[in-house]
Amino acid sequence: MSACMDTVEPVSLENELGAYESIQNSCMDILKDETEGMKKVVQECLDFTQKLQLSNDALLLKKQYKNDPRYLRATRQYNKTRKNLKLQYTHINLIIKTQLYEAIDTNNLQLFTKLVDFPSHVINISDYNYMHKNASLFKTNEKYIKFQKKHSEEKYEMGQKLVDQGKLDEGLPLLVQSAKLGHKLAARLCADAYLDKSKKKALECYKQAVENGDQSSQFKIAQIYENMKEYDKSFAWYTKAAKANNAVAKYKLYSFYKAGKGVSQDLVKSSQWLKSSADEGYAKAQYTYGMLRLKQEDVDEAIHYLSGSAKQEYKEAYYPLGKLYFEKKSYKNAYKMLSQSKPSADSMYKLGYLKEYGKGTNKSYYKACELYKKAHKLGLKHVSKDIKRVSKVTKKIDEKRHESAKQEALEKEEYKKRKREQKRLAQLEDKRLKNKWASQKAKAIESRARACGYEPNNSNLSSAGTKIHLQGTVTKWLGKDAFIVKANGKEYYIEDDDDKAKVNQGDYVNLVTKSTGTRKVTSGMRTSLFDIPDDSSIKKAYALSFYGICRY
Repeated sequence: MSACMDTVEPVSLENELGAYESIQNSCMDILKDETEGMKKVVQECLDFTQKLQLSNDALLLKKQYKNDPRYLRATRQYNKTRKNLKLQYTHINLIIKTQLYEAIDTNNLQLFTKLVDFPSHVINISDYNYMHKNASLFKTNEKYIKFQKKHSEEKYEMGQKLVDQGKLDEGLPLLVQSAKLGHKLAARLCADAYLDKSKKKALECYKQAVENGDQSSQFKIAQIYENMKEYDKSFAWYTKAAKANNAVAKYKLYSFYKAGKGVSQDLVKSSQWLKSSADEGYAKAQYTYGMLRLKQEDVDEAIHYLSGSAKQEYKEAYYPLGKLYFEKKSYKNAYKMLSQSKPSADSMYKLGYLKEYGKGTNKSYYKACELYKKAHKLGLKHVSKDIKRVSKVTKKIDEKRHESAKQEALEKEEYKKRKREQKRLAQLEDKRLKNKWASQKAKAIESRARACGYEPNNSNLSSAGTKIHLQGTVTKWLGKDAFIVKANGKEYYIEDDDDKAKVNQGDYVNLVTKSTGTRKVTSGMRTSLFDIPDDSSIKKAYALSFYGICRY
């Protein structure tokens, strides 16, 4: 076999067989391996390379005979060799898988390492577990990482869904499996879900989360041990979390060193961890360290750390910071901090002072008095004199306000009187003007009546000789002697000798007429002797004689 293998050379594959190139390359390396455990694989690789050579040759021949009668026979030959190649491909993968199982069973790490990266081999859970057992060798292996990521994500999603549905007994084991496959979120969710059920299992999951790269779980482990009063273990885990820049863990180390809990008491280290936590931005640590600096009379440092705590709305920092600002006469900041602090006699007194003198806020004696009274109620006795002083001021202000209100009321009443008088005079003037306009209108009507006559009504129409003003449209011209005018929906018969009016049918006219006291037929008249009279069709109108044209 050795002589035969020495003659094996890699085949320059056509594009159609390019998928087998990586397997051919691996087989070239395997064929050089003469170790006992590789014999079966070597033989399979030899068979594979031979079949690959035959298939590639058949393909070349097929392409050569493309426009030749021998093309059909070449195609059948290629299909046959390609089928044999596929069978050999399947067989070599089965042999690889079998040899890997054997390597796992015999713990033959050398053989396993040679075969697990064979290109066409897809690793399974047995392969993964063995690789995980020897993780130091395989932690950068692409197949190992890919399998781990895929299967851990699947189990995590299934477990998360079940846990969200409240099916903890079904979901948690899946999360545990996912966590063991390296899934960070699965380990953390598993731990959080177990926290109320089993501290032991929660610890296991948190530790797995740490192993999977979740440093925040170090703090959770420390908390559990602290609650279990296992302070030495808690201290150890808080230390790990602190070294990973967990600000709260650093604060915990401050308290452990200060109390000698889980470690020998060491006030120097305690102070160091406290400052480190404060510098990391933990509000409680900033407040505690700020107060420590205040006791050491380092006011600027105290303000620096207390203001950092206050910015994060840590309420305990408001009063001491407000007091420091007050002493430094930074009244605007002092008022802001003291207003947000928990009410105390001193804070109420200082706020009252700021309100009384309008320092850092708007001045208000009433608010100042209210704050001073609260300070007195909270136990500050000497504030009585301040209450009396401010009360005198508020009393004077009240008196001035009363006088001002009284004067304002008088002015308002005087204003109302003026408005009423103005309204009365305006009404009189309005009445005078209306009377004037009515008189002028009446005179105009009278003038027009004298010039053009009165507006028609039954009384003046039924008496003869009354001058009547008529505005309307000529609806019918009856020749030179008469025409009919329609005005205000009524028709009038106008007598006109010799066509003096000179009107045509459809004209709009403004006439001066005189009543005749008679009525004449305007429609329904017989036009011949043969017409049969119909009284119901006859219409009559008042007859007027044309007098002239109205110029109004």
